[in-house]
Amino acid sequence: MELEKRIIHRGIGRFYIPGLGACGYQNGPKDYVVGIYASKFIEDRGGNCGQKVRITNVANGKTVVATTVDECQTCALDGLDISPPAFEAINDDRIGDGTLEIDWSFLPK
Repeated sequence: MELEKRIIHRGIGRFYIPGLGACGYQNGPKDYVVGIYASKFIEDRGGNCGQKVRITNVANGKTVVATTVDECQTCALDGLDISPPAFEAINDDRIGDGTLEIDWSFLPK
């Protein structure tokens, strides 16, 4: 399976508390992890599990790197679920309403 080459996605990032994810990894609220929107997860047959993503908050330009460990079944196209430390790192150490406009891309494996 060929993974996509440096496509920048724009979507909504949502605060979430990770647990046992669709990739089979057990993660906690201190881990820098994400769940990718369901249609992408299904399209890639979970092939992006363990892959790093770079996430940028569109409003302030802050960036963080996190690992794909889950599928976000309720995210819109190009959306991500983002764990607490990753979310707070790009949102001035706060949760706010729990959503952010983000740009993100997969990093090379």
